[in-house]
Amino acid sequence: MRKTRKNDSANTWQTGADWVEMFSPVLWEAWQATLVSEPEATLPRVLVLDDIPLFSKSAGGGSRSAMVFSVLVATEYYQTSPGIRSYRQRVRLIRAYPNHNADAYELLVVDSGVNPDVIVSDSSTAILRLVKRLKKSNPNLVWVPSAYHVAKQMTKALNAMRWGKPVQRFVPLDLLERVENYAFLSSPKAWEQWWRDLESRAGAQGVPANKLPTNWYNTYYQLVADGLDYLASHHNVPRGTGAVEATIRGEVKPFFEPRAAAFTNIERINRLADLLTLRLNGRLDRPSEVAEILRRDAEAAGGFVPPARAVTEQKGERLLHNPAVIARSLGEARKQARKAVVK
Repeated sequence: MRKTRKNDSANTWQTGADWVEMFSPVLWEAWQATLVSEPEATLPRVLVLDDIPLFSKSAGGGSRSAMVFSVLVATEYYQTSPGIRSYRQRVRLIRAYPNHNADAYELLVVDSGVNPDVIVSDSSTAILRLVKRLKKSNPNLVWVPSAYHVAKQMTKALNAMRWGKPVQRFVPLDLLERVENYAFLSSPKAWEQWWRDLESRAGAQGVPANKLPTNWYNTYYQLVADGLDYLASHHNVPRGTGAVEATIRGEVKPFFEPRAAAFTNIERINRLADLLTLRLNGRLDRPSEVAEILRRDAEAAGGFVPPARAVTEQKGERLLHNPAVIARSLGEARKQARKAVVK
C-alpha cells in the first residue's frame, strides 16, 4: 500500500510537470498576443526590477548553503488606455536564472517585451550596468532610485561616522530627520542641499575624510539627481520598488523556495514561472477560458497537443545552475530583438 501511494505521488508530480511543459507555452503565447494588441502608450513605460536569490536548505548552525539560483521579477506600470493619465501595475515577467548579474537583468528586460523609458530599482550595481547598456540604444532612458533604499544607505552612512579614542560620533541634527521623512529626496534642490549641509557640518565637527560616504557620492549622487529631476515633471512614476517586493515576498518566494534545491532544468522552471505570471494577472481565473485557448490550439494543430517530456537536458547538465547559459540566451535574445526591429 505504501509503495502504491508513493508511486501515485510520483505519477501525480510527473503528470503536473508534463502539463506545465505542454500547455504553459500555449497559454503564455495567448497572453502575449493580447499584450501586443494593446494601444501604444502615451505615458512613459516603466519597469520596476528586483530579484531574490534562493538557497538550498539551511546548513547546521543556522548558516545558509550556497545560492542555487535567482528569481528576477519585472513589474510593469502601464496605461489601460491612451486617454488615462495614470498607471496600473502588473507582473510582466518572472525568470529563474543561475545568477542576477547585468546579463541576467538584460535578458529579463529583453524577454519582457517592454522597451522601458524608466527603470526603477534599488542601487544594485547589476541594474546600473544594465541601465548603462540600454542607454546606448535609448539615450533618454531614466533610472529612478528606490527612495527607501537611498534613505537606508544614507542612514547607514550617518551612523557609521565614528572615529577616534574615545569614540566621537557625528551629530547629524536635522540631516537624519530629512532622510527618515524622505524630505531630502523631494526635489533635486533638496538633494543638493542635504549634501552641502552634510559637508559643512562634518567639517565643523572634524569628521575625518575617510568616514564620509565619498565613494557612494561619486557613484550615485548624479544618478539620483537625474532621477529626481525626471520625477519633478513625471509625478505618476513610482518612487520605489514596493510593488515588486510585495510580489516577491507574497508570491514568488513561497512558490519557488520549498523545492529550490530540486529545480535544475531552466526551461521547465521558466515555463512554470510563466504560469505563475499568468495567475498573478488573472489569466487562469476562468477555467472555461483556459480550456478554450487550449482547444483552439489543438484544433489548429489538427487535433494534436504539444508533446510531453520534450524539454530535456543531458544527464548532469543542470543548466539552471550554469551561469554560461545566460550569456548564450542573451546573445540569442539580442539577435531576435534586432530582427524584430528590421521587420
